[in-house]
Amino acid sequence: MINIKRPDPNINKKVILVTPNLFNIALILFGVLIVGFTGYILVKVASKPANNTTGSVAGVQVSRVEDTNLLNTLSKNSNYKYFFDALTKSGEYVKLQDDGPYTVLIPDDNAFRKLGEAELASLFNNTAKLRTFVGNHIVEGTLRKLDINKVEWIRTISGKLITIEQTEMGTYFDKAKLMSSEIEASNGVLFEVDSVLLY
Repeated sequence: MINIKRPDPNINKKVILVTPNLFNIALILFGVLIVGFTGYILVKVASKPANNTTGSVAGVQVSRVEDTNLLNTLSKNSNYKYFFDALTKSGEYVKLQDDGPYTVLIPDDNAFRKLGEAELASLFNNTAKLRTFVGNHIVEGTLRKLDINKVEWIRTISGKLITIEQTEMGTYFDKAKLMSSEIEASNGVLFEVDSVLLY
């Protein structure tokens, strides 16, 4: 005798009953995943600073995010503290926030130290003198490094005429040597020089 095991007719019913349960569980897990991901995105967006976030450097409002105007670009470099202070105290910093364009010749902090303490004190304690001094370093328009050798002189916003000279030692704005390539900003360019342009 051959014993043939017949399939249980209830098995198909069990499979049919289990399948909808698995589908419902998968649907619930998917929903939980979507809710969790959405919550994560909302937390990230809420914690991101807004584009117009500003901060204060020496009492002057500068943007911390995205705005790359001349003032903000200059304020991010720790080697230009004296010039930034001069801009602030003279009130000329406002120019570097407007549309421009401007070319700014920035003496680094070593250039200011060359003046000596007495000269620095005299300069920073006289607002009119300081305003002229800062104006000696700002030119209306954008001067590109590639164009410097085509230009013999430039006039600053204070009226100072600056001679540009190309020598074997480098490029000079009067006696201030050009020390950097142009530093781009949204409203002009910056060039670092190794001396201040006093008179």
